[in-house]
Amino acid sequence: MDGNGNVHNTGGSNQDGDNTPPAVTDSTQYLIVFDKNPNQTYGFDKKEYDAHLNNYNTAVIHEEQYIIPWKSVQSGGIDYVDVQNAQADRQAAFPDAIGFKTATRTLSAQAGMDDNKKKLSVIGTTHENVEEVLVYVIRKDEEGKDTEEVVGKLNVISYDQVYNKVYIVPVNGNGYPYNQTSLANELNRIYAQAAVRWDVRMHAGIQVDWDLDGDGKMDHEAPIRFLQRLQNIFPQT
Repeated sequence: MDGNGNVHNTGGSNQDGDNTPPAVTDSTQYLIVFDKNPNQTYGFDKKEYDAHLNNYNTAVIHEEQYIIPWKSVQSGGIDYVDVQNAQADRQAAFPDAIGFKTATRTLSAQAGMDDNKKKLSVIGTTHENVEEVLVYVIRKDEEGKDTEEVVGKLNVISYDQVYNKVYIVPVNGNGYPYNQTSLANELNRIYAQAAVRWDVRMHAGIQVDWDLDGDGKMDHEAPIRFLQRLQNIFPQT
């Protein structure tokens, strides 16, 4: 890659077949942006507030600042992200001239929800490894050589899958007012961006006497008794 963000094709091969786009001969400008796919399993994050700018890497594309979004995926797994040509309307077909690749492989994109969108497959690597996805077009330079022009970027971070258990323990006959499955689904939705899954289980419940001396006030030792009961149920904690 040179100082202008152009990648010169050295003729190297890739690991996943030839998804190299055709070279373009005109001066059409492209700017590819990313968004979450409605069927994604893990997380997607793009800048929405200026105060959060320091959480993102930036690049210069077409002499403008390009804020690189984040996509998370399970280590060794696969997930999807939407891509769109920001310099065309929704009726315009996504250009065939666009290619996607990382330092080790080319990536494939499928038809998206709109003509101007594609669904890009991203592949997890190893735990907490960050891999940059380059979006590019191939142009002929003044000498007739193929030059790759970067028109978008995405950071993909991989996480090992983590499994956690949550126990709901009713105290003194107080029931849990919500659906156990709904809680698990909501926890999984929130923590999916970090590849965390939750197993929610319901305990039969415990009895704790908060006022042994009968003065109508909670005993100072009551919280200790409560914690001791929990430790008897879950000694590993």
